[in-house]
Amino acid sequence: MEKIETHIVPEGIGEIRFVDYAYDLFEALPSHNSVKKAIKKGLLHIDGAPAESGRWIMPGMCLDLYAKEVTPPKGFEIDLEIIYQDEHMVVVNKPAGIPTSGNQYRTLENALVANVPRSNAKNALQWAKPVHRLDSATSGLLIAARTMEARIVLGNMFKEKTIQKTYHALVIGETPTSGAIDLPIEEQKAYSEFKLLKRVRSIQCEYLSLLELKPHTGRTHQLRIHTSSLGFPILGDKLYGPEKGNFTGKGLFLSAVKLELNHPIDQKPIELSIPTPHKFESRMLNDQRRWDKYKG
Repeated sequence: MEKIETHIVPEGIGEIRFVDYAYDLFEALPSHNSVKKAIKKGLLHIDGAPAESGRWIMPGMCLDLYAKEVTPPKGFEIDLEIIYQDEHMVVVNKPAGIPTSGNQYRTLENALVANVPRSNAKNALQWAKPVHRLDSATSGLLIAARTMEARIVLGNMFKEKTIQKTYHALVIGETPTSGAIDLPIEEQKAYSEFKLLKRVRSIQCEYLSLLELKPHTGRTHQLRIHTSSLGFPILGDKLYGPEKGNFTGKGLFLSAVKLELNHPIDQKPIELSIPTPHKFESRMLNDQRRWDKYKG
């Protein structure tokens, strides 16, 4: 096992059992349940021996947290586009059709193993690990941490909504020029903003609209649900699109194209962007040409 955090209990500590003390101590363990699981797995030690939940904490004790995963998964050999990289984090352009992670070989996390070496920084992770997710069908910018410190800070930044994400989506229909969608998802608040970037005519669906989308919350499938709720499903969406005529042959037309954040270690502003995927532009061009030829 790899030691990732160490703490020496200071003088003046009051009466407190280990399970309660560790909850306030280790940033990688955000709940009592995660502390209990770490104890059960033998990942928390007191003075070099596996910890027990009910043990009383005393000044001078050495508390260590270990990482269970010590062997990287098998690397998935694909040509992964790296947009930004330093010793603490890496940002890649995730291809559509690949899950972010999971119990399979063909994932973005396994691709990181094959494309990003272990960091030389202190508290380096064994391999770069994603700190958020994109749907399998969604392409675009994704952040992975290379150190434990960056992983913790970036995770907190996503929870606190201090990382700004922008998406492009090609949707079916003639949308307004801009607007906001305030629609709960599974009884949780969900809020998104959209702006029209371009619109073309289409023989198959009358109009295709290229939207800039900004989610202000992070619900599962939020943008797909929100656009569909307005009557403008994302092209290629088999789950939230219409049952017929959804033109699913080229996959989902949704991509994370921009990230704005402060660096997790030095707090310097970072702004990263990629172009709208080629398939979006190609689809709009082809549909407009067909409209002009047969309807114009």
